[in-house]
Amino acid sequence: MTDISFEEMMGLARQCLDAIRGIDEFGEGDTEDAITAGEPLAAIESALDAAGSHPELKTRFPDQVRRMSENPEFIELEPFREYLST
Repeated sequence: MTDISFEEMMGLARQCLDAIRGIDEFGEGDTEDAITAGEPLAAIESALDAAGSHPELKTRFPDQVRRMSENPEFIELEPFREYLST
């Protein structure tokens, strides 16, 4: 089991929001809403979804998010594994 605190997850979610800021208005809104609701994994997912059509953004995401996409514990992020690792 991965040992990541809620505060660390929220920090990652905020970094992901910063990664897409100014690129996708709707993605930003969804990510901000998830952060406000206290749902960091959903926020990370929203940010990655918004970044999907912008391959140049993948380097802006924290390396820990890439590792999470490879971890079966974070199955929600699995669809983004290829995007983050190419």
